[in-house]
Amino acid sequence: MHLPFIGYKGQDYNVLVNNHKVRYYLDKEQVITIKNIDKGNKIIKISLVKGWIDYISYVLTTLGLLSYAIIGYKQIIKIYLKVRK
Repeated sequence: MHLPFIGYKGQDYNVLVNNHKVRYYLDKEQVITIKNIDKGNKIIKISLVKGWIDYISYVLTTLGLLSYAIIGYKQIIKIYLKVRK
């Protein structure tokens, strides 16, 4: 069964059919595909497993935003003290 989700190499996914983990593979069109599904109504859940690079990017983004905030705060204080004199 071809699922309407594009899978990317290097990313891991959790694919659950009726709350049971099943194996998947990416076909030639890079679409997530499941084998051996019986007829009937099924609940299929797909979730992305985040890797360590995702968490490193979150930390670096937070550090960058904090550094911009600190630099901006220092500039505002400098301008405020200059106007006050």
